[in-house]
Amino acid sequence: MTFAVKIPEVPPQSYKSIGREAVEFLRKFYPEGLQKPCPIPIIDILDANHKFEEETGFTLLAEELGFGILGQTDFCQNVITIPPATYIAAQLHAGREKFTVGHELGHAWLHGDFFKGCIMENKISVLNRSDIKVFRNPEWQAEAFASAVLMPTPMVVNICRKGATVEDVMDTFKVSYKAAENRVNKIHKFL
Repeated sequence: MTFAVKIPEVPPQSYKSIGREAVEFLRKFYPEGLQKPCPIPIIDILDANHKFEEETGFTLLAEELGFGILGQTDFCQNVITIPPATYIAAQLHAGREKFTVGHELGHAWLHGDFFKGCIMENKISVLNRSDIKVFRNPEWQAEAFASAVLMPTPMVVNICRKGATVEDVMDTFKVSYKAAENRVNKIHKFL
């Protein structure tokens, strides 16, 4: 027996528009990440910098979640929750965990106002994931945002033009091999 995963449809966004959102996010919260290629301290941006909470209303909690749940964004309570082990690993620049935090951040940044409006109007409808076009899929959008925040487009374009490999991108930004590989493959649209 298979189960269809149900998720809400969100306003459409392209990969490039999400990249622009990520640059705007970094300009506000970590402009150093747009000055030279470097690891983005995602936990510090969210937790140590109260500017994010003031701007979005979202707080970060390090708290256990159900088995296999790596992160969660609660639009009713304005809370991003990640397990303590993920929090610590992301703080130490572990690639997969940083991406998880960036993904949840993407939900808050890209979808916060939309879902708050839907909740207030009681207008959330969910569809089978396979029925949603990719550019209206909140999970795809959050992944694209995480990628663009952790590996900012201008910085990746810069080092790729100089011949950087997937491994170079992985080492420079302290992300997983898979995240770096996906970003390098997509960044060629910007070269």
